[in-house]
Amino acid sequence: MNGYEHGTTIFLAIFPKVMQHACFAFRGMRDFHSFEDCVQETLALCWHWSCRLWEQGKDAREFPTTLAAYVTRHVKNGRSFVGRKTYRADALSPLAQRIHGFLTQALPAVEAQTGSPWQEALEDNTQSPPDEQVAFRLDFPAWLASLSDQDHRIAEDMAVGDTTQELSGRYRVSPARISGLRRELREDWRTFVGEMV
Repeated sequence: MNGYEHGTTIFLAIFPKVMQHACFAFRGMRDFHSFEDCVQETLALCWHWSCRLWEQGKDAREFPTTLAAYVTRHVKNGRSFVGRKTYRADALSPLAQRIHGFLTQALPAVEAQTGSPWQEALEDNTQSPPDEQVAFRLDFPAWLASLSDQDHRIAEDMAVGDTTQELSGRYRVSPARISGLRRELREDWRTFVGEMV
């Protein structure tokens, strides 16, 4: 057997641990296709490095978790099976977004047509004065943009009246954390619009 045959045999033996580690390492990715790409890159690199390690007289079965951790770090930093990914001219590259600290995401199709639920609630609002409505329509999206991605989603769900139990189940955090986050977000909102906390 040559190095690739031995390496492939070794990789197949460690495949379940590598797959489990890759799925865990990239669990926070919201886009399913990006998640799948990163998992597949991890599997391809682990296979390749298992072959190279065998040629160097090392057996990856002795340290599958360490190898998987090393490979997932490389994938997160833009390394791929076919070489390092470029990020300088590609604003959609996850590596560019991570290095330069920005995020791009698709515009929701629903918002383009009907607006988000909290915006729809404002359209029929006859109780708030127009100046307050205008201020809210400007301030609320700006405040949401200042939050982390998950806090942004939770705040929008809170704004449309989702309960603590619903949010806890949806975001897989304890009800106590949702209650605490509700207070934190309320104080952060009041600070953002210049009210006394």
